[in-house]
Amino acid sequence: MELDGIESYLGQPLMDEASIGLVVTDARGDIVRVNSGFTALTGYSPEEVLGRNPRMLKSDLTPVAVYREMWSTISNGRPWVGYVVNRRKNGSVYAEEMSIIPFSLPGGGIAQYVAIKRDVSERRRTETLHRLVWEESTDAMRLMNASGVTVRVNSAYCRLVNKPRHELEGQPFAVIYEDHRREQIFARFRQKLARNAIARIFEREHVLWDGSRRWLEVNTSLLHLDGQQMLLSLMRDITPRKSVEVELREAKQRAEVASRAKSEFLANMSHEFRTPMNGILGMQSLALSTSLTKEQRELIETANGSAQQLLGLLNDLLDFSHLETDRIALKQASFSPSVLFDEVVTAGQFEAARKGLVLSGLMREQCPPRLEGDAPRLRQVMNKLVANAIKFTDRGTITVNAGCQPAGDGWTDLNFSVRDTGVGIPDGEVESIFDPFHQADRSTTRRFGGAGIGLAICARLIRLMGGRIWAECPAGGGSLVQFTARLRRPA
Repeated sequence: MELDGIESYLGQPLMDEASIGLVVTDARGDIVRVNSGFTALTGYSPEEVLGRNPRMLKSDLTPVAVYREMWSTISNGRPWVGYVVNRRKNGSVYAEEMSIIPFSLPGGGIAQYVAIKRDVSERRRTETLHRLVWEESTDAMRLMNASGVTVRVNSAYCRLVNKPRHELEGQPFAVIYEDHRREQIFARFRQKLARNAIARIFEREHVLWDGSRRWLEVNTSLLHLDGQQMLLSLMRDITPRKSVEVELREAKQRAEVASRAKSEFLANMSHEFRTPMNGILGMQSLALSTSLTKEQRELIETANGSAQQLLGLLNDLLDFSHLETDRIALKQASFSPSVLFDEVVTAGQFEAARKGLVLSGLMREQCPPRLEGDAPRLRQVMNKLVANAIKFTDRGTITVNAGCQPAGDGWTDLNFSVRDTGVGIPDGEVESIFDPFHQADRSTTRRFGGAGIGLAICARLIRLMGGRIWAECPAGGGSLVQFTARLRRPA
């Protein structure tokens, strides 16, 4: 067939189409004609390629077997369609979809070949990306239609359900479950699909066909492909994570039980210790009321001081154990905030004087004459803060302030602060001094004593009163501890 005949056969529009490359070669494969689409595709002008073989476009990225199969097909007079990777004049490579049509002579043999070329680089990249995403994903993927039939699965899905691909694709999705449950699962799926109630994201334990159990995190999307409604499910095996969660939950429950048992033990033992301790204190008081020598009195007073200190520690342990087990309930009664403040300051001044310290108290903002709250617990917190200030101050002053501010709706905020010139709080410890069993300065533990639960008890009591407690390190040294408690004004 002559060239003019080919043009007539293909049509002028195809010869002039710029989006499709057209190459006509003779029987030997040498180029005799190209169109403008070929120039746009490859960058070569007609003058640069006429008389040359199309192998000039080869990139060496196409397997040799492809060319062998191509030449064997067309040399036997059959059309060939396939993909090759070629190189443009500027050196860049591109994926090309090519159809080669052999044209025969009237008496037999090949007259010419016509190759139609199309750049499919972007499509091939997209197909490759999709293939990689689908097959290389570690998440199991399943595509099924609205009838519940599995259309496609990836390798991760096959591994997850322990079935080969041919036993899954084209089968109802429920084949991955135990025989006696398949119909029930399939019926539930149809009901949910009819109500448009397919869960998009959920976690659930699945019992598979082989009896194995898997916790799966499933993310399902509704798609429309080829005019059909499809469901794409991405599944991730979270069984190890769930196992860890169960272990942590059980460990937490065991720890909580152990903690409650410990707290109850402390509470019981504190009661048991306090009974003989009260007896010791009583006997010491009786002994001090008798005629004693100076040396005897000093010995008994020293023992009495140690016993009082031990009783205070036992009381702290009892309070802490009660707070740990939520066995402390605040009592609500009317009291005078100014009287309470004066009692705390007076007791503090007596203890401070014994160390040669000056303790002063001032109620700044005017408080209502009466408030409702747990006055004994408030006194306990105030006394503890004052006692701590005295304990950690060797010389200087201690200032105690208090005041009230309206909080609306019949409530009042009682503010209380203690400032001292003592050893202060080390850097980075301000926030943690209210933690149980915390010693702000561990190097002075032997010197000052204490179990590190006094401030923790104060913090929990104040929280029960709807307030907060905090500490600061003033620029001049020492420490400043404050709290705010919310109390009701009597009607």
